[in-house]
Amino acid sequence: MTDDVVWTGADGFPDPDFLTKKVTAVISKHLRPADLDMKFLLEMDGKDHARAIANAADDGHWLEETNNKDASAKQTAKQLEKFRALCKKLVDHADQMQTTAVYRLSSEGINFPDLRSKLDTASEYAEHALSSVEDAAEVQESHGRPRKQAAQRVTECAADCYTALTGKAPTFTVSPRNSAVSGRWIAFLEDTFEVLNIDESPESQARICMEKNRQKNRD
Repeated sequence: MTDDVVWTGADGFPDPDFLTKKVTAVISKHLRPADLDMKFLLEMDGKDHARAIANAADDGHWLEETNNKDASAKQTAKQLEKFRALCKKLVDHADQMQTTAVYRLSSEGINFPDLRSKLDTASEYAEHALSSVEDAAEVQESHGRPRKQAAQRVTECAADCYTALTGKAPTFTVSPRNSAVSGRWIAFLEDTFEVLNIDESPESQARICMEKNRQKNRD
């Protein structure tokens, strides 16, 4: 569970169903039928859809965090490799410098042999640091993995919930005046994103999800 939302109560104990309860409240607000039916009552009692949506957010956030760490490790490795290569290039250049050039640097207060030695050492240390980063992070290339894992997973689960409890496919209305979107589905998704701390566009994710469903129906 996400650390900043599970700790509840004066006793300081975490509530494993905290997010589920939050989502249940959103479901009750937006999907409650005028005449209570068995599907809705079962959901309020068992919270199956609410729990699935909450778990989707948790799984998605975890995957995003893992991807960010992988990206950070790869960036660190690139920077270390560039630093090692630059140090090595400077050492090679120093070895090819003429005596007069070395003398001019020395006259400016630069201890050239010491500088050359430190650059050589820095190159070796950078190589060791690079090896440790790669071994610790097990840097691997990521092929086409979606970045917005939480938003996508929650939207798909929320769409299943919406269809199951309303009997209708998720859709929304677009205003011809200002292109603003509205409707029961988008309002439900917006509040779901809010309680689950998902900082993505509900409209954008709703469109992606609806297009996937249309593609499935065509296939």
